[in-house]
Amino acid sequence: MKGQVKLEFIFGVIMFSIVVFWVVSQINTVYAGVGTDSNNDVLRARAYNLISYIAEGSGDVNWETSNYPGQIGLAYYGEPYSLSDTKIDKLNSNCTILDEKDIGAYRLTIQDDSGEVLFCGSPSVSPTRVSITRSVWLEDHYGNLTVEVW
Repeated sequence: MKGQVKLEFIFGVIMFSIVVFWVVSQINTVYAGVGTDSNNDVLRARAYNLISYIAEGSGDVNWETSNYPGQIGLAYYGEPYSLSDTKIDKLNSNCTILDEKDIGAYRLTIQDDSGEVLFCGSPSVSPTRVSITRSVWLEDHYGNLTVEVW
């Protein structure tokens, strides 16, 4: 009986190979999902920081008249989410101020009933990965502040 391979042995090797292949593919699937979730968490934190920076802070004193402002914020002093039209106009006319802050790929928009009040950032060909919207008070009416990052 030397040199003969039993049918049960061949069946066992095939089953073992199928189980090992299935386990490896499941580990690969789980690992890919964890990596994507981690990247989305980083983008969500970046978007939240940007929306807090813009809508809750008022920035440096009179930053809108400065050529090189340190901190930028659209809120009135001590009134988060209550935005100044003067500051919005200044940022809308010079969005490169935000580009110097090394935010990454982003789009910042403020919209009200009449349409778009502010657009900064870049139009993206890639899909938006994280989007955060907050309701804001624009001097005499409500609007929406949206931050999208990818």
